[in-house]
Amino acid sequence: MTPLGRGPFDIDRQPVGGSPSTAAKPPQLQALRIFADAAIALQALTADFRDALATTEAALAQRPGSHGDLLVGPLHRPVRTADRLAQQMLAYAGAQQLTPASVDLLPLLSGLAGVLRRTLDPRLCVCVDVAHGCPPCHADAQALREALINLVVNARDAMPDGGRIRLSAAPVTAEGGLPAVAVSVSDNGVGMTPEFARRAVQPFVTTKDNAPSAGMGLAASDGFARQSNGFLKIDSRAGSGVTVTLVLPQATQVHRTDS
Repeated sequence: MTPLGRGPFDIDRQPVGGSPSTAAKPPQLQALRIFADAAIALQALTADFRDALATTEAALAQRPGSHGDLLVGPLHRPVRTADRLAQQMLAYAGAQQLTPASVDLLPLLSGLAGVLRRTLDPRLCVCVDVAHGCPPCHADAQALREALINLVVNARDAMPDGGRIRLSAAPVTAEGGLPAVAVSVSDNGVGMTPEFARRAVQPFVTTKDNAPSAGMGLAASDGFARQSNGFLKIDSRAGSGVTVTLVLPQATQVHRTDS
């Protein structure tokens, strides 16, 4: 198994198999809790707005010639955007409601790749590489899938003229000898400078112009990894593509600890 330099940790606890310096400090915890509160408030606002839209649509439907779909229909898109932003903010804050379990990565990555091949630009080649005998990870399967989709969206945007997206998984050893699983999304796009890579997991850090909700994909994936007692790492050089890896506990290791 490949050794890694950081051990998994939970945002509210000391790291498991890592150094105390990787744990979130009290000011960081306070900032993350404020972020989570803002996300919950945004969810409430979008729910209220969605209800108002439904009421308006129903009223307009009773008025012939009101063209309710034309008037109200375009407003649903920003509501969906706000919903997604709120979910990403919760993920970054480590405040998602997760149900971790043993996740077999070959079917998860193969299923995701099938969806991506049907929905992404056909100039993008999606491949899957799961190491033989790769153990399951301990995570919430749906949240892991969402975190990977966030990473795939970033990879897609880095390759506007097409390229390769690789979904991979392999056993690794985290600091302290703790067995883990590395789940990665790689691309051969424009890459990141070292300076940008160091800031990339911060909220709303983006290279996209005129996209107020952009810049949360990496942050949300990083928050998911932290909440799952893991971590996220970025390997990139400008012009050489990006590999983003979620390092998560092995399910067998978690079960052994619990027993």
